[in-house]
Amino acid sequence: NQAVSGNLTFTTTTGAAGDIIMDEDSAGRTKKGEWYFVTGGGSACLNGDYFYTSNNTVEAAWLTWTPYILRTGRYQVYAMFREGTNRTQGAPYRVKYHGGESIVSVNQTTGGGTWVSLGTFPFTFGQSNYVRLSNNVTTGSVVVADAVKFVFVGDTTAPSAPSGLSAVAGNAKVTLSWNANSEYDLSYYKVMRSASSGGTYTQVEIGRAHV
Repeated sequence: NQAVSGNLTFTTTTGAAGDIIMDEDSAGRTKKGEWYFVTGGGSACLNGDYFYTSNNTVEAAWLTWTPYILRTGRYQVYAMFREGTNRTQGAPYRVKYHGGESIVSVNQTTGGGTWVSLGTFPFTFGQSNYVRLSNNVTTGSVVVADAVKFVFVGDTTAPSAPSGLSAVAGNAKVTLSWNANSEYDLSYYKVMRSASSGGTYTQVEIGRAHV
């Protein structure tokens, strides 16, 4: 993705990021309250096991999956669980992402053993983003916590060109300055030049967008 300003090109790349799959007992998982571990679930859940807890009119138990995000960008988030007739019809998955959070309600009486989409959200590098499942529900008898998945989908929109670009000629050099683009998923700038507008560009510098 790139934006062009005068005879300079400011560019970003989407790169690659593998899927992140977290089970109910993966590193980065934390929990509060009484959760009961069940095995022998077969293909109806990830790796044949899961946690469950009883519903409550207040949040007496929660389970959080906190991924380590290696590449900032947009991720499709999924949940897996083992379905059952005693499950809640409104399991509240809270997704904490860059700039906010959303609660997505999932019917756990159907769709078990598959990846159910919770939506697409912007995540930033590190461990500031998470998915939390609570037992604060009024339907069914239990809430099931099994697994979540984060799939990098990238960004197809080119970043805006930096504003306030200026070039000052000096002794055998040109000094460039600009106001940085504040988009959260902009990783770095490539500064490229051409002898004419729209000509062939060559890279002269690369640098981080944020420090």
